[in-house]
Amino acid sequence: MVCPDNYVVCSNFFVKEKHNKIPPSIIFEILSPSTRKKDETIKFELYEENGVNYYVMVEPNKKFAKIYKLKNGKYEFQEKIKNKTYEFKLNECSFEFNFENIFE
Repeated sequence: MVCPDNYVVCSNFFVKEKHNKIPPSIIFEILSPSTRKKDETIKFELYEENGVNYYVMVEPNKKFAKIYKLKNGKYEFQEKIKNKTYEFKLNECSFEFNFENIFE
């Protein structure tokens, strides 16, 4: 079991339990020297295998994020974002996230 730094669950129902039984729609991991390797390998593969639609790796020191989207069961690199808005498109919910807010 892993614990993501932050995640979004798009669902028509709210599960009031300690652990979610459905995968999150989007996971954000903040890369640090102590967790980088695990975030880029083990967690990347685990989230991909479990159907997490988007995986976002945030590099706080260099002020950018790498966005991966699940397509046909595999993550495809979408974009390296610095100070702009990205639209996350999901069946259950879609929204825009302004990365400039976290890199100020």
